Amino acid sequence: MDAVVIACRCVGWSYAWGGGHAQGLPGPSQGMIDPADPRSYGDPDLCSFDCIGLVRWAWYKATRQDIVSERTTQSTWQNPGYAHTKFTNEQGEAPLLPGDILYFGTGIMHVGLYLGDGTVVEAPNSGDVVRVADATTQWNDNGLVMRACSTNGKGGTIACTGWY
Repeated sequence: MDAVVIACRCVGWSYAWGGGHAQGLPGPSQGMIDPADPRSYGDPDLCSFDCIGLVRWAWYKATRQDIVSERTTQSTWQNPGYAHTKFTNEQGEAPLLPGDILYFGTGIMHVGLYLGDGTVVEAPNSGDVVRVADATTQWNDNGLVMRACSTNGKGGTIACTGWY
């Protein structure tokens, strides 16, 4: 099963800040309060995902590996073990493939999973739900993409379609 299908199964679930990282493992988990966002005060009552938690869970279920092991979008982006590539508005969606992990915002504050045709599945913020959205409205000069790679499921070679 691929990461796109898995992530889309969560459309409509409530967003939960800090959700998706129970005891260090990917999967729906209890949210936390974000001290900087009063909308998050109800998140501890939810069992769901934040943006990186959704992406992490989808790729974990698709590959049986925790290939996005960081707890926050920023720490994932800053981890030197991941390859990332910057793209520009001028390039548009041409280099993207379904399943690519898209990072957005000045300071890399958000992440989603590219679906194709300019859309992304995302867990946007507290008080909202996991949804399919127009990725192009979030593209700016800081748009970045990571193509996830994994083993072939038989303990063999890494299968990777490349980085853009």
